[in-house]
Amino acid sequence: MTVDISTDGILLADLKIGVVSSVAAQHVKVNLAHAGEASGHYLSSKRYGKGEVGELVLIEGQQSIVLGRITEVSLPDRDRNEISQDFSGLRKVDAIGFVRLLGSVHPISLKVQAGVAAYPRLGDRVYSAPGEFISMIPLLTSAGIDVQSPPVSLNLGVVSGEGGFPISVTPEKLFGRHCAILGSTGGGKSWTTSKIIEECRRYPSKTILLDATSEYRSLSGADTVHLHLGDPLHENRDSVEIVIPPTNFTEGDFIALFQPAGKTQGPKLREAIRSLRLAALAPELFPQGYIPKINTSKENFRRALNTNGNASLVNKPTQPFDISLLVRQIVQECCFPDAGANGLDRFGAANNELSYCSSLLTRITGVMDSPFTCMRFQF
Repeated sequence: MTVDISTDGILLADLKIGVVSSVAAQHVKVNLAHAGEASGHYLSSKRYGKGEVGELVLIEGQQSIVLGRITEVSLPDRDRNEISQDFSGLRKVDAIGFVRLLGSVHPISLKVQAGVAAYPRLGDRVYSAPGEFISMIPLLTSAGIDVQSPPVSLNLGVVSGEGGFPISVTPEKLFGRHCAILGSTGGGKSWTTSKIIEECRRYPSKTILLDATSEYRSLSGADTVHLHLGDPLHENRDSVEIVIPPTNFTEGDFIALFQPAGKTQGPKLREAIRSLRLAALAPELFPQGYIPKINTSKENFRRALNTNGNASLVNKPTQPFDISLLVRQIVQECCFPDAGANGLDRFGAANNELSYCSSLLTRITGVMDSPFTCMRFQF
């Protein structure tokens, strides 16, 4: 016997497991009729537990069909003695199943939606969900049973283990918004990710995998390229090192990277970046690559600032500069703005702001000298 849910429906008499005996907001209790049997039930060569924990069930409501999952099976305390070591599963037991409500199924189109459209009533019948229906849930969440199968689908596995019902999902449904693969250690997260990658490779698609632990370094093929940042412990033998040039960073990126603290470090870091941008725009005036300020004339600084629109370019977040000179420039920024009333054309002497910036200079040096950095600071 082959089940066709488009003609036979999803509520099959052979898969009835019990009736509703209690209704709550999040779950219902079901009097299970087959919980005491020695084994499950077979239909179309597929096994159904008909009352096992984890099984998906359908509740035949008067307004809609409710989809749920059995989370607990138990006996009333007065009947616990019926289950003993010599219990053979040949007699009925008054078992109770707790069903967590997951969603609703339209009785005609079979479209599945989240939330409970209408709660079941006492005495409503409960059925095991046919495997053919379970395998189509990803499709039925966006359309009804009459919609044709999508031309592109990702086969994720089978329901009920080896030889079960295949389950697939469209790329739009899986990647359209947000997708998270969650689970405990050893629960199959990596296997699931590998399966998704394998399915994506069957089509002309592009997949970027950020592998922090080199777990997928063994993936190979003509369509696979391995790249690595820094110096990982494990890498593919054909992997190519890539670096991020400083010109790809904005001022906000450097602030997040170097973490200036207090009311002094932040302004000094920003001013040093502006000065280095100006030095890069006027190399003929600042051949050393940075702008000396302590006890020096402001003539070259003003000339560079007023040439070729440099005054606006130094405030451009993406304007490049030589970050390897950042520490040296911050030191030069720690001076008085002028040399006093009689020295407005010269920068003043060094002040005690340098001591406030010492921790910032240490962080910058540590990041730039780190062997694990993924940036190249020299041009």
